[in-house]
Amino acid sequence: YSGLTVTISLGGGNSSRLLDATDGITVVLSGIVNPGAGSTQSYLLKTTHNDVNQIVDQARVPGLGITTGLFPSRSVTISENRAGAQTLVTVSLATEGFIPNDARVQVTIPAGLEMNLPGNSVVSRSECCSVGLGCYACGISIVRISGQEVVVKLPGDGTLNLPLGTNLTFA
Repeated sequence: YSGLTVTISLGGGNSSRLLDATDGITVVLSGIVNPGAGSTQSYLLKTTHNDVNQIVDQARVPGLGITTGLFPSRSVTISENRAGAQTLVTVSLATEGFIPNDARVQVTIPAGLEMNLPGNSVVSRSECCSVGLGCYACGISIVRISGQEVVVKLPGDGTLNLPLGTNLTFA
C-alpha cells in the first residue's frame, strides 16, 4: 500500500484513566513491510478532536533510510600469519534475506598481502551453511581480480534460494 492511513483513538470507553497532557504516548504498528533500499517518504502525524476535520496539531516527520541489511555480520580471517608464508583469506557473511540476482561482493586485500603469487588466486572453497540443511558447496566464483581487489559473484537469483540466516564462506 502507498499512503496508508492509520487512525488511533486515545482515551474513551476502553481506557482505565484519562491521558494527562504530560503523558508520553507510544504506538507500535505491526504488519508493516519496508520498501526496498533507499529512503521512505515523510510521515504525517495529525491529532484531531472528535472528527478528522478538527485538527489540533500536525507535523511531518522526516523519512527514514532503509538499508538492505543483507549481511548483518561479516568477518575475514587468514589461515597463516607467519611473515612471507602463503595464506588463505576466508571471508564469511551471514545473510538476512534474498540474495539478489548477480549479487557481487568486493573484497579489498590490504597492502602488503600480495595477490597472484606464486600462482593465480582462485576461490578454493565456497560453502553455504544453514540450520537444518547443514553445509554444502554453493558456487561462489571470482568475477574479477584487479590490483588488491577481488570481486566474487554470490549464488543468488533474487528468489528464496538461500534460507534466512545462511552463512556464506569462501576462501
